[in-house]
Amino acid sequence: MSYKRNQIEEAIARIFDPNCKQPPSELRTRIKRLLELDRSMGRKRGSKDAAEANFGFFSNEAHPAPEPIFPSP
Repeated sequence: MSYKRNQIEEAIARIFDPNCKQPPSELRTRIKRLLELDRSMGRKRGSKDAAEANFGFFSNEAHPAPEPIFPSP
């Protein structure tokens, strides 16, 4: 099962405020920066260690080379 970024943002926002209609921009920015940091650290595709072979945030259902959620500018 996979989720879109906005679904994750909404779910996290509702943990803090169950009546939240839209995630605060500060929360969205923090999530984006966390994902950018994860992607900037890179990965070792051939590694047998899952922690080195995958990004920190990835889907188990993804193919061997999952695309980043946020493309580099």
